[in-house]
Amino acid sequence: MKKIFIIFILISLNLFTEELNFLPVEGALPLNNRDYTKNLIKLIKDSKKTIHIIMLEGGYYPERVDGINQKLYDELFDAVKRNVDVKIILDQSGFNPSQSQRNKDLGEYLKKGGVKVFYDDPEVTLHAKTIIIDSIFIIVGSTNWSYYALDKNNEASILIKSDSLAKIFEEFFNDVFKRSSENITVF
Repeated sequence: MKKIFIIFILISLNLFTEELNFLPVEGALPLNNRDYTKNLIKLIKDSKKTIHIIMLEGGYYPERVDGINQKLYDELFDAVKRNVDVKIILDQSGFNPSQSQRNKDLGEYLKKGGVKVFYDDPEVTLHAKTIIIDSIFIIVGSTNWSYYALDKNNEASILIKSDSLAKIFEEFFNDVFKRSSENITVF
C-alpha cells in the first residue's frame, strides 16, 4: 500500500510541475541574512554589461562610511566606471513620505556616483526587491537596501542563474521603467 501511495505522489508531483511550466534554471542559491550582500557585491564586481535594480527602500548613511551599505554603493560606482549600465528604480510613496525622503536621499547620493536613478509611479507601491545582472543573474527576495535589512534583520532572498528567467525579469524591469521618472514628486 505504501508503494502505491508513493507512486501516486510522484506521479501527482510530476503532473503538478508540468502544469506550472517551470523555467530552466542553471542554479539557485539561498541568500539569507548576511549572505545577500556578500554575494551581491561579488556579482557586481564581476558584472560586464548591466545591473538593473528595482528596490522598495534603501538608505544612505553618511555616518556609516565603513558600513555595508557604503560597500555596496561603492561597488555600484566602480561598475559605472567600468561602463556597466547601472539603473535603479526606487519607490516613491504617495502614502509614506518618510520612505520617499529616504529614497530621494539615496537616489541623490547614487546619482553622484553615476548610477542612473528613477522613481516609480507614486500611485503604485513598488514593493519588489529585484536585481538583474548581465541578463543572467537574478536576485529576488525580501531584502531592502536599508541598514537594518543588510546588517541586522532576518531576510530571505534567492540568487538564480537563468537566462530565460532573467529575460522575464528584464521585461518586468522595462515595464516599470517606462512608467518611472527621473524626479521624485511626493514627500
